[in-house]
Order: sequence, then C-alpha cells, then structure tokens
Amino acid sequence: MDLVPSYILKAGRAEHHLHDLKLAITKWADSHPYEVRPAHHRKINAYRLRFTANPPPPISLIAADFVYNLRSGLDHLMTALVPATERSKVYFPIYFQGVWEDADPGEHEKRTKERGRWKSDTAKVRPEAVAILKSLQPPDVAWKAGHTLHVFRALNLISNKDRHQKLPLVFTALRSVRMLWVDTQGTRHIEPGDTGDVSVDQAVCQDGAEFHLPKGAMDVQVVGGPVVAIDFGPEQGNAPIPEVFDLALSAYRETVNKLVPYIHRGRRRHGVAPSSGTA
Repeated sequence: MDLVPSYILKAGRAEHHLHDLKLAITKWADSHPYEVRPAHHRKINAYRLRFTANPPPPISLIAADFVYNLRSGLDHLMTALVPATERSKVYFPIYFQGVWEDADPGEHEKRTKERGRWKSDTAKVRPEAVAILKSLQPPDVAWKAGHTLHVFRALNLISNKDRHQKLPLVFTALRSVRMLWVDTQGTRHIEPGDTGDVSVDQAVCQDGAEFHLPKGAMDVQVVGGPVVAIDFGPEQGNAPIPEVFDLALSAYRETVNKLVPYIHRGRRRHGVAPSSGTA
C-alpha cells in the first residue's frame, strides 16, 4: 500500500491549523476589543476609535504552525521533482520574476545569490516543471502601500520572520465599520446614512480614526470586524489573516496539482510515494 506523500499530509495539517486559527480570531473579535472615546474638539462633535485588547498570543503560535507546514511542504514537493541524489540540495524557489536571467552589473548581492540558488534548485528539474516554477515567482517590484502581497512571497516572508522572532501581529483597523448613535429626539441612527441597512458602510478604519457626528449625539458606538494582520514593516506592508492563509492554502494545492505529473517515480521515503494524489 502506497504511503501518502508528505507534501499532501502537510497541506492537511496546515488546514487543521487554519481551522483553529479562525476559531481563535473569531473568539477574540467577538470580545469587542475596541471602543470610541470623545475627541473633545471645540467646534466638532468628534469621537476616536481605540482598541482595548491585543490578539491573544496563541494566534501567533497557530499562525506560525500553519506557515511552517505549508513552507516546508513546498520544499518536500520540490524534493519530489529531482532525483534522489539531489534531495538534500534543493528548496522550493520563491524569489522574483526573471531570477533565471543573468545578473546585471552592480546588482545587489542578495539578488545575485538568489539567481545562483535558482540555478541549483532547478538544475535537475524537468523543463516542463521549471516553466511552472517560473510562473509562480513573485513580480519583481517593490511593495507599495495599497498593493497586495504575492501569496508565496507573503508565505516566504512570514516563514523567514518566524525563524528568528515572534510573528508581529497588528490589529489597528476595523472592517465594515458602522457608527451607531442616538439624536436629541431619541431616534437611533446608523452611519453613514439613516437607512438602517448595516451593509452600506464597508469602510476600513485605523486605530485612532476620527468620526464626526451631529451635535448632541448620544450613546455613540462603533461596530465592525477587527483586522488581524502580520506586519512586515514599511517596505513590505502587512498581510491580513486568515485571508492570506486561505489564499496560500489554495495556491499550495493548485501548485501541487500542476507539478505532480513531473515528480520522480519509484520513491518511497519520508511519506513520498511512487504515485500522488491532490493536496
């Protein structure tokens, strides 16, 4: 009876962690860890959004477990694409578009090293699989505010950060924000507008965001979905979770399905079987 390939097992384990992560985030979000406080402007009736509780530490730990299984699973998949003698030498490449081209004069040392790694990683891989690996490389552009991180680049960044330090979670925003308040006549309002349709406001508000309300507004509340994200710093941005993890797991499974036809057959070690199934 054939063993289940390790890169399949790791996808299943990552899915288990993702389920636990969503439960932990939901529990924290349901605790309503935010409030609005009067901003005390002279001429404006203003309120500020403030968070009152951090995401609990287990969220970071579960997120790290998810990332470990997917990132190492990609490496296991890569070892299945090369002869047995090359298994210990390869890693699944996550570099940049064009990494397979020759370095430009004066290029940054890190990029030059990644070009070398690409050549060594893919030297014994079938050309058809190399073409797929090329299509999976992140765009060769710097991150800018408002841009979406490439899912494999995000996975790699998170994995690298987790090796050296605790994952930095940020929670400085609310999604689908709604302001609720009562006017001097006792009428309840939902901002923006008075339609009572709670789906009309899809804004994302940062911690410290200011809301201006009519004079005399009372019983002011803010409701919304707290955003939990992994912060990569000003040069890389941040990745909201669990959304980016849903995308990563989907991309992982799609990648496995694309590359399975090109694995080396006749191997039965560490859970890698002669035949494979979908992730």
